[in-house]
Amino acid sequence: RKVAHDVRGPIAGIIGVVDLLRDNIESGNQADTDGLLRLIENSGEGVLELAESILSEDKATDEDFNCRILAEKNQQLYAPQALSKDIKLVVEHSDDPERPQYFAPKSLLQITGNLVNNAIKFTPEGGKVSVHCTIERNDDDDYLRVAVEDNGVGMSAERIDEILQGQAESKVG
Repeated sequence: RKVAHDVRGPIAGIIGVVDLLRDNIESGNQADTDGLLRLIENSGEGVLELAESILSEDKATDEDFNCRILAEKNQQLYAPQALSKDIKLVVEHSDDPERPQYFAPKSLLQITGNLVNNAIKFTPEGGKVSVHCTIERNDDDDYLRVAVEDNGVGMSAERIDEILQGQAESKVG
């Protein structure tokens, strides 16, 4: 598995925030410096955790993630990328505190990361990307639902059908 694909977006976001920080310093605007440095640090830690998760051969336990943690990780990883494109990133979760549901994060963080990364990538500057993680109950089963919405260019119905049927090319964008 190539790690580069999964960490490319978050790292590009960190570089974008470094550019914003450089512009602030050059213009003498020190107001946002601390916040931008914290964002770089938090996102860097998130990228490191993601890379370690991908490369780790240890199996995750079911108690590693819940909706709140998944939402926090997506916010941590993709906030710099959104900020560098002037995109509003809204990440929410609906965990039931009375009945929290836990799940293994490894593939899920990569899948949601790809969705969020592509949403930011194809949303124009000044746009909005929303992510919502929730547990839905159907009879006796619980399902994790992750919805990613954006106001980007979108995909044709035919392209969506190809992807869902597994006929899409592996290269996107």
